[in-house]
Amino acid sequence: MVDFGTVSKPELNSLLRQFYGSVRNTKGQQYAISTYVGLRAGINRFVNDPPYSRAWCLMKDNEFTTSNNVFSGLIKSLRRAGQDKTEHHPAITNEDLEILRKSRAMDPNTPQGLLNKVWFDTQLHFGRRGKEGLRKLTPQSFVVKRDSAGTKYVTMAFNEETKNHKCHNDRERQNRRGAMFEEPGNALCPVASFEAYLSTLPESAKAFYHHPRKSVKPGDAVWYNMEPLGVNSLGSMMTRISEEMIMTIPKG
Repeated sequence: MVDFGTVSKPELNSLLRQFYGSVRNTKGQQYAISTYVGLRAGINRFVNDPPYSRAWCLMKDNEFTTSNNVFSGLIKSLRRAGQDKTEHHPAITNEDLEILRKSRAMDPNTPQGLLNKVWFDTQLHFGRRGKEGLRKLTPQSFVVKRDSAGTKYVTMAFNEETKNHKCHNDRERQNRRGAMFEEPGNALCPVASFEAYLSTLPESAKAFYHHPRKSVKPGDAVWYNMEPLGVNSLGSMMTRISEEMIMTIPKG
């Protein structure tokens, strides 16, 4: 049994070197590449989460070089064997993006439409993946700023949890690229939608994504229930938005 609170980097490196080279599924077969990548990331999160909070990076710290060499060799051998099962989805075209944004499914004047639009905009600009990660977002996960020209933009805020989970260089790269700028004069401005969404959340909302109220009246200050969207709802957002868009397309 490994005590992650006291194990040293060289000791953990030795254990990981053995683990990466020997771990198999219940049938004794090697996993897909994405599974191995997920396993390493999961261990990295585990040692950095409370109560251990080691502030280590298993992928970058020099003490883990030999275990990462084993990991890289494993990935290369799987690719040579044709076991790279990673699927790359085609990028959405500008035409499709325009149709989607102008559909009733993303109408910022309705609770459901505003939720859909803000979810889509944040995914498009920040690329945050994984339904578990989306569920952990809070209103404080974002910050509204202005650049040197006075243009307003939204960026991610980095709290202690984020710092523990990411290597320093990874955080810096994400910080430089993650920004959603306002589009003055555009009724579908992503920053305006973002601010409208925040202003209509319950005052004590602890999660970022909440279920919309079934009906709201003009002038209602709150458009969303206290109940946050669960991981399954967040994981099926794009499918549901697409279905809503298809249902609102005029027939004939």
